[in-house]
Amino acid sequence: MSFSKNTSQESTLKKELQSLLKNIQDLCMKIDNMDSKLDNFKEKCSKQMEITHEDLQQQKSQITGTEQALNDMDGRLQEGENNIEFLLKQNYMLQLKTDDLENRSCRNNIWIFGVPDNI
Repeated sequence: MSFSKNTSQESTLKKELQSLLKNIQDLCMKIDNMDSKLDNFKEKCSKQMEITHEDLQQQKSQITGTEQALNDMDGRLQEGENNIEFLLKQNYMLQLKTDDLENRSCRNNIWIFGVPDNI
C-alpha cells in the first residue's frame, strides 16, 4: 500500500507541478504581452511628444513673428501720431497767420459810400 500511496502522491504532485508550470507559462506570456503593449505605448507617447514639441516650436516661431510685427506697427503708429500732432500745430499756426494777414490787408482799405462800384 505504501508503494501505491507514494505513486498516487507522486502522480498528484506531478499534476500539481504541471499545473503550476502551465500557470507560470501563462503568466510569462501575459507579461510578454504586457511588455509588448507597454513598448507600443511608449513609442506612441514618444511620437506624440515629438509632434507636440514640433507644434510648440511652430507656435513659438509664429508668436515671435507676431511680436515683431506688433513692435513694427507700434513704431509706425507712434510716428504717425507724431506727424499728426505736428501737422495740427502747423495748421493752427497757418490759420493764425492767415487771419493776421487778412486783418493787415484790410487796414489800408478805403471805404467810400455812395459811389457805384462800376466806375
